[in-house]
Amino acid sequence: MANIPAGLQSDDRLVIDGGGQIRRVPSVGAVYFARKAATEVRNGGVVPAVDPDLTIAVAAGQTFEFEIYVQYSGSNSPESSLDLAVDGPVGAPTDISYGIVTAGQALAPSNVDGSGSLISNIGVDITPTQRITVLVKGFITTNIAGNVTLVWGDDTDDLPGLPIETLTVHANSYIKLTRVQ
Repeated sequence: MANIPAGLQSDDRLVIDGGGQIRRVPSVGAVYFARKAATEVRNGGVVPAVDPDLTIAVAAGQTFEFEIYVQYSGSNSPESSLDLAVDGPVGAPTDISYGIVTAGQALAPSNVDGSGSLISNIGVDITPTQRITVLVKGFITTNIAGNVTLVWGDDTDDLPGLPIETLTVHANSYIKLTRVQ
């Protein structure tokens, strides 16, 4: 058996990238995982933005099945709502398709193709403290290295006379990628 450098698994490969850096590339079946350690609140009426906690760096030329588990709540039903997208590496076409399953509500569209394709107006519970769960499942092939990330927010404008809406994504929401090719 060959000696395996510390920190590597026997099924990992070492590659030299275009910048001359040596990198570990997990083989098929490798799992990437990131979770939101703290709850985050964003104001309504702004464009959805990248969530740095729910972001995973990937190499070029890899194919993943992904799962994103989001626990969220809003301050003002029906005005506050979750808008989300999954972004792949920027700079080259990325093959991506994903859909969502929500807890207790129908949603259309619930499946989209294309990096950053927004699924909008996922409702919140009438009771602001009640959490709702969204499970995003999909498939992505990366053409260049970059990030796979959840983009979220509530771009619905606040109604005059009502308090500023907020949207909360709760701790322990997560993103998981499993390399399939």
